[in-house]
Amino acid sequence: MIRGHDLSIRMIEQQIEWIGQSSFPESNTCVGMIQANLAHGFIDQRESLELTERAYNAEEARRVALHQRDTAGRLAAIQYGKPL
Repeated sequence: MIRGHDLSIRMIEQQIEWIGQSSFPESNTCVGMIQANLAHGFIDQRESLELTERAYNAEEARRVALHQRDTAGRLAAIQYGKPL
């Protein structure tokens, strides 16, 4: 069971990392993975809640970063008279 637990945590953490690097961040896949691992008994309820929160936070942080990047690009285009 320890091996299954470790592999589950590693797989979910990798998915959370990908959310933080994605051009189109979404946490639904990761949350589904968390729920499946909880259902199979590889992780417990506490870990499930912590990982779900991390997935949602990673998605939100990435969306904010992408929005700021796009806003900065638009502002620079306006400032230098380039078409959007």
